[in-house]
Amino acid sequence: MEWRNENCLSCRCNTGSNTITVLETLQKELSQQASDAEITLLDLRKLNLVFSDGRDFREYNGDTRLVADTIMNADALIFGTPVYQASISGALKNVLDLLPAGP
Repeated sequence: MEWRNENCLSCRCNTGSNTITVLETLQKELSQQASDAEITLLDLRKLNLVFSDGRDFREYNGDTRLVADTIMNADALIFGTPVYQASISGALKNVLDLLPAGP
């Protein structure tokens, strides 16, 4: 299988994050191995996202719409997030809540 559009999504809120360092390294390696693929790194620390309120993801604006569109158009996703209280980060949960449940 050949992927054309891969996305790395960082959901870490702290500066000096190991998560973002790993994802940046992975992005660089993937770019070298698949030079024709578009590899996007979305760092949620740098984006202004609104909370999911149940709307269709296409009804959001700004960074929220950018993140939703980027994810929905991806052939593959790589998530980088720390574990909080044996679960995913609230930032990642919010992003996943923006997306539709099925096709």
